Amino acid sequence: KQPEIKYVFGSYEELIQLEEIEAIYLPLPTNIRFEFALKSLQAGKHILVEKPATVDEQQAATLLNLAKEKNLMIMDGTMW
Repeated sequence: KQPEIKYVFGSYEELIQLEEIEAIYLPLPTNIRFEFALKSLQAGKHILVEKPATVDEQQAATLLNLAKEKNLMIMDGTMW
């Protein structure tokens, strides 16, 4: 049996806007990771972010504060 592919996206913006999606994995290059993490949180999505999650403390604080305000989770993809 072939797996059903329900969606195909041309961009992260399209993925972020889909209401059915509750969480987003962001394996993006470090220099654009913050932009899409912020957009995802603003859209009400939980995020799993590869490390480093941000390039500086200010970006990290922005994401953490927004996640707390919206009752969302930020998880980092640290492997042990």
